[in-house]
Amino acid sequence: MKDSFSPEYLKERFPKHDIDFKLNTKSKGSGFFGSIHNYKIISKKKSKEKGFFRKIFAKDNRIVKEKNFILKIFYSGIKFKDSLKIYDYLKKNKVPTFNTYRQFESDIIIMDDLSLNNKFCVSIMYTNKNNNNDDFVYLDKNKIDEILNFNEFVFEVIDIFEKFEKLKVSSKTVNETWVNDFLFFIGDKNIKTKIKVIVGDLDMIYYDKFFYICGDLKKEMILENINLFIKDYVNPKNINVYLNQANKIIEEFYFRDDNKLKKVS
Repeated sequence: MKDSFSPEYLKERFPKHDIDFKLNTKSKGSGFFGSIHNYKIISKKKSKEKGFFRKIFAKDNRIVKEKNFILKIFYSGIKFKDSLKIYDYLKKNKVPTFNTYRQFESDIIIMDDLSLNNKFCVSIMYTNKNNNNDDFVYLDKNKIDEILNFNEFVFEVIDIFEKFEKLKVSSKTVNETWVNDFLFFIGDKNIKTKIKVIVGDLDMIYYDKFFYICGDLKKEMILENINLFIKDYVNPKNINVYLNQANKIIEEFYFRDDNKLKKVS
């Protein structure tokens, strides 16, 4: 686990950068285990430019750079620690997830803001609608016409669940149900876009050597993620085409003519 990414750590690590911080106290969203907020780190490093270029690139002889993150404030210290452990486990085993996911302060995580640079980041979680999630609102009004890397997108989802089975990752709750909204789907705010898939919600996934995602359950969860993403975010005129294509890819991947599960390398 990496060091805390707290304001104190950053100021000590970069003493010449005059680092400042800006927290949006208004919650960007919330769930069972915490709330998320926009957070900005501002660096004002002394400029090395001289004369004319200093006037262009620097303010008060300092170059100002800003980096946007998300802070997740956990309601439970236990869930906070569990999420850091599962993040380390996923990264160690090359499961696609956040690049930055670190302790900020006690019970607070700092992580990448995946909605920057004209991108959207959504899941199949229906609290997106209840929380008036900005990216959900955008896609509700601007459906995707074409997924430019559709086959690759489907295989990205398959690959994550294959790794989950190998790593004995579970999402089973205490009331015997399985959570299946931990994937984040990232794309450009354009009617034609590629889709990238990562494990983004770490609250309800964990290692369990007895009850983990595998077999028919794995296939059902793959289908649910892909089908609900298509139904929620793709232009209705193209939904059936993509659903049929996705189902065909998944069936061909898992079943041979003898109806036995295909061995995955």
